[in-house]
Amino acid sequence: MRIKMLTTAASPDGVFLAGQVVDVTPKLAKAFVAGGYALAVESAAIEQPEKAVLAQAKPKKVKQNGAEARDSSDDGAGEPAGG
Repeated sequence: MRIKMLTTAASPDGVFLAGQVVDVTPKLAKAFVAGGYALAVESAAIEQPEKAVLAQAKPKKVKQNGAEARDSSDDGAGEPAGG
């Protein structure tokens, strides 16, 4: 029997997400419908749950300001510091 879940529920038969249309045993379907957790569905197609997809990160552009990197061991006069 097919039902559409109104809330997320779990049973020994599996986990059923809210909004999902699933095919379950008549006994389980009646229990979910009677408890207000699902609605009975007439021969509707079973919907597959959506899968989350991460957006692709854009490569970061490195800004170059034209200045050369200065080595911290250089004293600025082209000589190593301390010498």
